[in-house]
Amino acid sequence: MDSIKLLDKAIIYQQQNEQSYPGQEFLLLQLCMRVTKNLLIILMPS
Repeated sequence: MDSIKLLDKAIIYQQQNEQSYPGQEFLLLQLCMRVTKNLLIILMPS
């Protein structure tokens, strides 16, 4: 749970201090979606 709070703080900091944040946010979201998909494939074989 602490890692989630830390990630939230890092995201808020980036939003306030970096002009290129929207592009970075998109790339991070894409990465999270790919990791989640791969984890589901590994953990729930059909």
